[in-house]
Amino acid sequence: MSGKKRKTLNHSGQGAASNHSVQGAVSEQTSEQTSEHTSIFGKKKKYKINYKRLSLLVGGVALLIGLIVGIVFWSRPSDGEKKVYDVLVQLRDQKNSDPIEDAKSSAKKGDVVSLRVTGSEWSKTEKISYLILKMELTEEEAQKIVQSETKKLKEKEALEKGIANEEMLKNMPREEKANFLVEDVLFREYRINFEKLPEFDEKEVRNGQPFEEKIFGWEIVEKK
Repeated sequence: MSGKKRKTLNHSGQGAASNHSVQGAVSEQTSEQTSEHTSIFGKKKKYKINYKRLSLLVGGVALLIGLIVGIVFWSRPSDGEKKVYDVLVQLRDQKNSDPIEDAKSSAKKGDVVSLRVTGSEWSKTEKISYLILKMELTEEEAQKIVQSETKKLKEKEALEKGIANEEMLKNMPREEKANFLVEDVLFREYRINFEKLPEFDEKEVRNGQPFEEKIFGWEIVEKK
């Protein structure tokens, strides 16, 4: 009986040892698999940068931006760009019995009544009643030559002259009010100085314009 028990115990111990060995092997295998799994998913993938392609892409984008900026810049009219205008000039003074109204609304000799880009057609009446000059001007000069001379008004003056009422001025934004409170004092702030033109007979204008082929500039203009 004691021999059988020893054998049984020996078999039992061997089984336990065998189980421990199997579990250890499985544990070791699992650990290796986990380690391998971690190494596969934990490894950072390295990317190789193609600098040649990158430089071509950057260069292409820079070229496109430069092209767009160039188109915008060259298509934008320059402040100093000049155009040739046909300028309608008063030959004789207009008169009004009211001195204030005369100054504000009567065209005087040398005043530019109107202007158009050259090539525009004028009526027969305009051709025989005004001096028509070709003038090369910037946009700013073209605006100046037909602007009236103005002065700023105080609110009290505007109310006295009936230009505005208190409610209107009260509700008007400041910037709009500043532009509104002005009054014309002269029909034109600038005029053509006839003394700077070649000599011509003003009465002969009705028979034809004397300077059809000549182009003048700002040098013949003066501030009043």
